[in-house]
Order: sequence, then structure tokens, then C-alpha cells
Amino acid sequence: MKLLAEYFEKIGVPKENIFLVTDDSPLERRPTGENIRHQIESVTQLMGSNDQLTIAFSGYGAMVDGKSYLCPCDTNLDNRNSIVSRDCAFAQLENCKAKQKIFIIDACRDEVSFSSQKALSGAKTLEDPIGADTHGFILIASCDKKQKSWEHSNLKHGVFTYYLAEGISGAAKDEDGYVSIMNIFQYASSKTKKYVFKEFNKVQVPTFRQGGQMTDFCIAKLETASPIPSITTLAPAPVQTPTVTPKPGDRKVENVNGVEFAFRWCPPGTFMMGSPETEEGRYSWETQHQVTLTKGFWMMETEVTQKQWKAVMGTNPSYFKGDDLPVENVSWNDCQELCKKCKQFGLTVQLPTEAQWEYACRAGTTGAYAGNLDDMAWYGYYSTPKGTSTEITTYPVGTKKPTPRAYTTCTGTCGNGVRIGTVNIPA
Repeated sequence: MKLLAEYFEKIGVPKENIFLVTDDSPLERRPTGENIRHQIESVTQLMGSNDQLTIAFSGYGAMVDGKSYLCPCDTNLDNRNSIVSRDCAFAQLENCKAKQKIFIIDACRDEVSFSSQKALSGAKTLEDPIGADTHGFILIASCDKKQKSWEHSNLKHGVFTYYLAEGISGAAKDEDGYVSIMNIFQYASSKTKKYVFKEFNKVQVPTFRQGGQMTDFCIAKLETASPIPSITTLAPAPVQTPTVTPKPGDRKVENVNGVEFAFRWCPPGTFMMGSPETEEGRYSWETQHQVTLTKGFWMMETEVTQKQWKAVMGTNPSYFKGDDLPVENVSWNDCQELCKKCKQFGLTVQLPTEAQWEYACRAGTTGAYAGNLDDMAWYGYYSTPKGTSTEITTYPVGTKKPTPRAYTTCTGTCGNGVRIGTVNIPA
């Protein structure tokens, strides 16, 4: 909590607006059940209609007789008054006048253990700190059901909280320096999953839920070290030429070292990100949530081909060889190097965010898929024509049907290719 407070202060939140309740605070500010209830009640009543409020809790959670509780430092599971009702805390946040509200819970969900205490009848691990999806605020939890929220001595903090703070401090900012709550979560979630798996060989999947009309919003605008240019062409238009906003799916071709790179325009918009509950094979943590992209962007219409990769990098690391086949056998770092070298040829690009990628693929559709999957993609065991071979292979890009609005076409690969897009351009 001290780390989060420090980074919130760094991005401009006045120190007098930050209220810390920690184990080493003065007695009247320690995280007892009474003090936590008082803090939540007081701070939610202080908020005005234009305010932004974040409440963060780090500790234990428990389910008692089917109801969820947050467990403070003086927890006694034999005494219901010593623990904090999650429903009561949520109700106060729900009724708070603040325009933007966030509740963060960093708690294990794999066991209930408080020294040698004898638990109340029916006490068990916190099964659902997220609650229903109808709340008028954003809820973030450090892990999913039956998972542990890991700590590591190298970080000196809980893994998720460490990366959450890092994202707030600027690691999750976009190219214009804006730090949004969705980008912070995506950054911290990705970092946490990889770190925990690498260090502990365990799975920790942070969860996110936004309810009511609460959409993604910016919590800070940070100064960028240097302005990031928009995509440049080899033949810039004359200054007097008026700027024309592209239409959805408009095509733009750039030339890099004699090889064409084609892009499609993806306009600003709002969509439901994630798998719908009816989608076969979805994971429990794939909760749908509304995302708004405030800027349009150009997405490459196919995955990067081996010909394009060679034009920029001068090498071809692919296992399956062919100029029109998607490049594969490349790492995330290799792709970052591709983006850097593209800039030397006058093309400023980046790997798309998860939200940009899904938005482009959905192209305005709302179901599990943007169309018939067999018509649109090679996937799974069907990455080669049925009945001809069982060996997974790749096929020339653009050999399947495009998405309905032609934001981007599908490619002849089973998901191991590279897609790039330009730096966001205001529409």
C-alpha cells in the first residue's frame, strides 16, 4: 500500500488526498476492522461528482456462511464484527458520488489461514471478490479463484501490486503519455502471469470487472521523453492538402526497402472485449468488459510475411520457407527490433495492444467470432486442409476471407505469426 501511495503521489495526486492504513501506522490508523470500515465510510462520503476514487486492500479474504469478508489485522473468525463485509464496502462505493471509482483487492484465494485460530463454522477461501458485474465501479483482483497471490523477495512486494504500481508510474502509458486504468491492468496482468509462472511454475491470473456505465478512463497524463511521430510516408502530402479522416477499412500502402506493407484503418469506437459466456472453451477469467478506443489506428491487413521481414531485418528465421508465408520462429524481442528498424525506413509502427487486436478482428461484430471460423482462419488441428495431412503447417497470408468490415484479413497461419500496426493517429 505504501508503494501504491508513493506512485500515486508521483503522478500528481496530492499527498493530503492519500489515506494510508497500515500495520505500522499510529494506533488510530491501523488496519483494524473498525478503522477500515470508518475509512471507507468517510472517504466515500467526501467525494464529489467530478472526483476520482481508488480504494485498495491488501491482505486476506474469507467466505463465511456464503458471504464475503475482508480480513483486517485484528481478524478473529469467531467474531463477525472483527471482519469487514465486502457487500457493505461495495454498497458504500456504489452510492459514492465520485465520477470514476476503482476497488483493488490483492488477496489469496486458495486457502484460509490465520495462525491457530479456529474458524467460524462454514469459513472458507474468498471465492468471489469480484462480485456481480452490475456494480457502478471498476473492480480489480490480483488472482482468480483457487489461486495464490504470490510475493517475491526480489520485488519486495506482492507481484501483482508491484507491477500495478509500475504501470501507474508510467510503464503502462500510451505513446501520448496517457495512463488509463485498462492499460494499467493489462500491463500488470501480463507481467504478473509471466513472472509467477517463471519464478514459481504456478498460475496467477488477475481479474478485471467493470460494471454499469463505467468505461475505461485516464488517471494521469505523463510527459513523454520525446514526441513520438505519427506514421511518415516516403512522399509526404503537400502542406496545403486538407486532412481527410479515413473510413473504416480504408487501405493504405507503405513502401519499405522496396516491399509493400498494406494497412487498414480501424476507427475509434467502443466494444465488448473478451469471450462471451456462450463461447466454447472460454476460461472463467475471460470476463467481458466494455473498452473504448478513443483514437483510430492503422492495422496491417495481414501478418508480416517472410518477404517483408527480410526487407527490414535482412534475415529469415522461419521454419516453413516462402516469401508469402507468415514469418514465425521469432520472439517478442525480435518483433520489437523489427518495429525499431521499420522506423529507419520512415515507417513508425508498434505491436498492437490486446484491445486493438481484438477490436480489429471483431470489426464491429459481437459474437464469439466475426464470422464462420472455417472460412476466416486456419486454426488448431485444421491448420492444413482436412483429409490431406495431420502435420501443422502455414499457408500464404490473406488466403482466407476478411472480417466483415475488412479492418484486417485473416492469414494462412495457426496463430504463430506477427501483426503490426502504426502508432495511433487521432481521427
